[in-house]
Amino acid sequence: MLRHHSLLNHHQNADHSRIASSARRHSFLSDGVNLLHYNVIPYSTRVTQQLIEYFGWKQINRPPNSPDLVPSDYRQFLHLKLFLSG
Repeated sequence: MLRHHSLLNHHQNADHSRIASSARRHSFLSDGVNLLHYNVIPYSTRVTQQLIEYFGWKQINRPPNSPDLVPSDYRQFLHLKLFLSG
């Protein structure tokens, strides 16, 4: 267990996170591969869907208006910030 205000490097943090979350996610991850789609490019969708079906992987689709941010969303906020600043 980590003490309050303790410092971790990247490897220690990764190990701690992996150990702490393994119990929570055991049943979810033991089912095989689970895919979470973010911004799917339309021309790759068909090929990707065929591979997913071929391997029998489970898909987890993100709702279209999800508040979760992905790296590609940050560009939109930059344009909005520039527009609003005048």
